[in-house]
Amino acid sequence: MVIDDDPDFQTVLTEVFNISGDFEVVKSFNTLEQFTESIPKNHDAAQQYLADLIVIDVMSSGKAPGSANYVDGATVATLLRQIGLNFAVLLVSSMKSHYFELHGHRKNWEFVRKSSRLSTEEILHYARLALA
Repeated sequence: MVIDDDPDFQTVLTEVFNISGDFEVVKSFNTLEQFTESIPKNHDAAQQYLADLIVIDVMSSGKAPGSANYVDGATVATLLRQIGLNFAVLLVSSMKSHYFELHGHRKNWEFVRKSSRLSTEEILHYARLALA
């Protein structure tokens, strides 16, 4: 699953993953809110719905699941994991992230910075690390 409000980057990510032969993007979302509203309320159904890897823009903003509060992409991923859903996370952002400095590194979490120099190999490398 890919969640990113930049349609061009979303398209690039989808193509990179699908062409690699190792990944298949099953769903993509333009907004964090579209993503959170699409998740089934039943825990087992939600687990089956979610992909093994969720690529999410750190700076995406939307309502937290079951809340009226607006949060960022990393917080949504954290909240979903706190209720027991299992998936790997690849955080992406055009800005340097201090996320790991603030919150520490977590199992199956990786970060990649969006830039004009970001290569296909780098995207796939960090996706594989997140899944390891």
